[in-house]
Amino acid sequence: MKIKSFLLAAGFFAVSALFTFCTKEELPTTPTANQGSEPVTERGICNVTVQVFNGSLDLCGTQANVVNCATIGTVNLFGDGFIPNNGTATYTMTTPTILRLKRNPNFPSAAASMVALVSTPAGVKKIFIPANQAWVNVQIDNACNVI
Repeated sequence: MKIKSFLLAAGFFAVSALFTFCTKEELPTTPTANQGSEPVTERGICNVTVQVFNGSLDLCGTQANVVNCATIGTVNLFGDGFIPNNGTATYTMTTPTILRLKRNPNFPSAAASMVALVSTPAGVKKIFIPANQAWVNVQIDNACNVI
């Protein structure tokens, strides 16, 4: 009986000794390409509706396709679009983002300024588009607020 106890204890000792010597080494960490000093911001999904009055509208940053339509600072905007006179379009976008609006020069009354309404679940903002064909940037934050 003592021999069985001794053999059993020796077996447990051997197994426990095996686990103490088989420790896992720490793997070195390698920096990833996205590490930096920039703060991490929350990302969200937002439905953005653009309604246009008194003209047709070119858009950039709709995220509806993979066309790289502009770069603002270090941010590349993807997705171009077009809204006809008095038309409406809705885009599902990852926010925060920038949406660019510009009067389409092919509309007959291009000399007058026009109005676009940019609506999200957080609210509506009226945007005035000047007649000089300049792009107007509309920022949308991670809570779908139009800034």
